[in-house]
Amino acid sequence: MTGASGLQKLWLLTFLVATCLLVTLLIQSPPTINADFSQIFYRQSHDQQTEQVIEQIRQDNESSHLILLEAKSLERAIEQAEKLTDTLKQSTLLKDVKVTFAQTPQLEDIAQFYAQYPGAFLSERYHTWLQQQQYQAVIEQQFAALTQMVNPLVGSTFTQDPSLALADFLAEQQASAAVQQTVQGHLYLTLEDTTAVLVYFKPDMSAMNIQQIAAVAEQINSACQALSANCLKVGQLFHADYASQSAQFEMMAFSLASMLAITLLICFAYKTVRAYLATLLVIAVSILFGLLALVIFFAEVHILTLVFGCTLIGISADYAFHAMSELAESKQQGQANIKGIHKPLFFGFLTSVIGYIILCFSPFVIFQQVGIFTLVGLLAAYLTVILIFPFRSWFVGQVSWQQKAWLHFLLSGQNSIASIKALYLLLAVAAFAAYVIWVGAAFTDDVRRFYQVSPELAEQQTKVARYFNKESNKQLADFQFYLVSADSPQQLLDREKQLTVALRKLVSSNQLSNYSAMSDWIVSSKAQQYNWDLLNTYQQTELYQSYLQQLGLSYQPLIQNHKWLDIDTWLQQRFAASYRNHYKVVDGQYYSVVKLYGIRSLTELDNLAAYSDNVLFVDRASTISAQLTQFRGYLLKILVIAVAIAWLVLVVCFNIKQATVVTLIPIISSVISLSISQLVQSELTIFNVLAVVLVLALSFDYAMFYLSKGVVAKVSFTTLISALSSIFVFAILGFSSTPAIASFGLTVFVGILCSYAVAPLAAINKQRDIYAR
Repeated sequence: MTGASGLQKLWLLTFLVATCLLVTLLIQSPPTINADFSQIFYRQSHDQQTEQVIEQIRQDNESSHLILLEAKSLERAIEQAEKLTDTLKQSTLLKDVKVTFAQTPQLEDIAQFYAQYPGAFLSERYHTWLQQQQYQAVIEQQFAALTQMVNPLVGSTFTQDPSLALADFLAEQQASAAVQQTVQGHLYLTLEDTTAVLVYFKPDMSAMNIQQIAAVAEQINSACQALSANCLKVGQLFHADYASQSAQFEMMAFSLASMLAITLLICFAYKTVRAYLATLLVIAVSILFGLLALVIFFAEVHILTLVFGCTLIGISADYAFHAMSELAESKQQGQANIKGIHKPLFFGFLTSVIGYIILCFSPFVIFQQVGIFTLVGLLAAYLTVILIFPFRSWFVGQVSWQQKAWLHFLLSGQNSIASIKALYLLLAVAAFAAYVIWVGAAFTDDVRRFYQVSPELAEQQTKVARYFNKESNKQLADFQFYLVSADSPQQLLDREKQLTVALRKLVSSNQLSNYSAMSDWIVSSKAQQYNWDLLNTYQQTELYQSYLQQLGLSYQPLIQNHKWLDIDTWLQQRFAASYRNHYKVVDGQYYSVVKLYGIRSLTELDNLAAYSDNVLFVDRASTISAQLTQFRGYLLKILVIAVAIAWLVLVVCFNIKQATVVTLIPIISSVISLSISQLVQSELTIFNVLAVVLVLALSFDYAMFYLSKGVVAKVSFTTLISALSSIFVFAILGFSSTPAIASFGLTVFVGILCSYAVAPLAAINKQRDIYAR
C-alpha cells in the first residue's frame, strides 16, 4: 500500500476492523448503560472495606421499593393492592413482592420481650436520676405515670416492673410507633380522610439494564393506571427510569436537531448531496470510533456521556466544512487538495486534544468518558478529512464566494474587527467581564442541583413521608448517616451510645430533628449490668419500699438475668426488623448505621465525627460536591497551563505578536461566556468551567484559519458555517431539562458566538480586499 491509494486502503481497513470490533463487543459483552445520577460523580474517598460497607448500605437503601395504594376506604385500598401485587408477581425482575406481612408486633409483645431482662434497660432520665441518686425525682415520675393507667405502656409493664423503669424506657423509644396497623396481614396507614395499603417489592437493580428498567417501570405504571386507587411510588427504579427516559429523549432530539441543522447548512453552502454524504461520513466515523473507545475502556457507560457526546456531531462537521471549502477553491484552480489548511487544521485539532486530554485525567468517570469519547472521535474525524477528502474531490461542487453580497458585508465587518483599536476595545470588555466574575460569581458544586428529579415522583415521595410521619415533617436525610465501627458487637454498642448522647443534644438545640439508632433499643452487656445495679440499688431504698407499701405491693428482689440481651437475639424480633440493615459484619469488623432526620447543621455533624476515628459521617452529596469543587480549581489551573503551552507552540511556529493575539482570542471568548452565564444563571457550576475547555478549543480553531489565511471570503464563509453548526447544537443543549447539560450548553453557545466574533483579530496583519478569495 503506497501513495494515495495505499492511504485510502489503510483507512478503509482500519474502518472495517473498528466496525467489526465494535459490533462484536456490543454483541458479546455490551457495556452497561447507567442512568443512576446519584452515582455519576461518586469516587472512593475511604479505605476499601469501609467503601464496601457503604456500598452495601447504598444497595440496601435503593433495593427497597414500595407503592401505597390510596383510596377512600380500607376495603377498596386492599382490593386494589392485591390486584397490583398479582401484576407485579408476573415480572421475573421483581422479587419479594408482598402485600401481606407476618403478624406485626403488638405493644404487649415488645413489653414482654424486654421484661425478660429486668433492670437492663433504662431511659435517659431514669439513668441520670438513679446515677445521681435523685430518687425523689424517680418517685414523682412513678406516681405521675400511675395516673395514666390508660397508657398502654404502663398497663403492659406494671405487673413485671412496678418501678415503671421499663415503661419509661419504652416510652422514650416511642415503642407505640413500632406497632403497625394491619388487617388480615395488610399493612395500612391513614392520612386525613384517606387510607393507603402498602405493597412492597425489590427489583434486582444490579442485574437490570436501562431497557429492563424502562420495561418494569412501564409495566408498573400501566398496572397503576388500570386501578381505581391512587398509586404513590417510592424507589430508585422510578427515578432511574425517569432519568433514563429524559436522557434518551434529549439524546435523540439533540442528535436529530444537529443533523437537521447540518443538512440545512450544507444545502445552503455547498448545494450537493455529495457534500452531505461527505459530512455524514466524517460524523459517522467519529461516532463509531468514539463508541469503540468507550466500549473498550469502560464496562459501564453513563447515559449522560452519550448526551454530551452529541456535541461531537457539530465539532467533527467543522473539519468537513473546512476541507470541502478548500477543495472547492483548489478544484477551481485546477488541482483539488487541502494542503492550504493542513497547518490551521492541525493546530485546531491539537488545541482540542489538549482540552480533552485534561478531562481524561479527571478523577470522575463521567468526565473521563466524555474526554475519551470526544478525543478519539475527533482524531478519527481529523484523519478521515486528511486522508480521504483530498482523493475524493467529487465530494464538492462549485462554490462561488464572490456572488454572495451578504458575505461581502460580513467581510467588511470582520476587517474592522481585525484592528488594534478593536483589540483594545475587546480587551476592555473582557476585563469588565472578568471583574463581574470576580465580584459577583457564585460557584456552586452541589451535585443534587445537577440533575432534575421528576416533580411527580417528588410529590408522591413527600406524601408517602406524610403517611409514615403524619405528625411531623421530619424527612430522612439523603444518604447522610453515621457509620460506627468496632472490633466487637459490645464495643460497637458502647461507641454508638456515646454518639447518640451527643446527638440528643443536637436534637434539643434544634440542629437535628431526630435520629434512628439501634443503641437506643439495645445497649452493651456491660451497660445492661450497670443499669441493673443502679435500679437494684434504688429498689432497696426506704423511699422505694414506701412507694410499694402505698400501692399495696410487697418488695420483690430484682431478678438478675444470667445472659444479657445481645444484638443477634434482638435483631430476630419483629419490631427490630427495620434495624437489620443498620448492622453489618465484614471481615471480623462490626459496623452500625445511625440514620439522621431533618439535618439543619452539617458542620455540627462533621464535628462530632472528627472526635473519633471510629465514627464516620457519611454525606455522599457533600463529599462529591467537595470533590467537584477541588476538581474545578484543578481544572482552572490546568486550563491556564494549557493556554500557556498553546502560546509557546504558536511562538515557535509563528512569532510572539501573532501568538499573543491568537491566544487572547480564546481568553476573551471564555471570560465573556462565563460572565454572561453568571448573569443568566445567577451562579456558575463546574459544567460552566468544563464548557470553557470546548470554548478554548473552538476559539483556537477559528483563530488559526484567520491567522493562516487572513480575512478572506473562503475562511469567513467556512468559519461561519462551522460556527453555525456548533451554535445550533449547543443552543439546543441549553434547553435540556438536566441542569448540568443546560449550563454546559449555555456557556458553549455564548462562547462560540464570542469566538466567531473575535476570531478575525488573528488577521490583524493579514487583511485583504473583501473580494479576495
